[in-house]
Amino acid sequence: MSDTREWPCPDCGDAREFVQPPCADGHTDDGGDCPEWVCADCGTALLADPAPVAVTFAVRRAA
Repeated sequence: MSDTREWPCPDCGDAREFVQPPCADGHTDDGGDCPEWVCADCGTALLADPAPVAVTFAVRRAA
């Protein structure tokens, strides 16, 4: 994880730290920025291009 940002998290209900996971989509191959960010507390994903937008998806966690 290369960078962190603070944005309002829609699931947590207040400002939280967002981290950038390794980009698997090739956004950074040419030196660009990856638009994908994840809340460090709850895992909510945001797409930040140019402003953060919440993205909902199902995640399965091992018990």
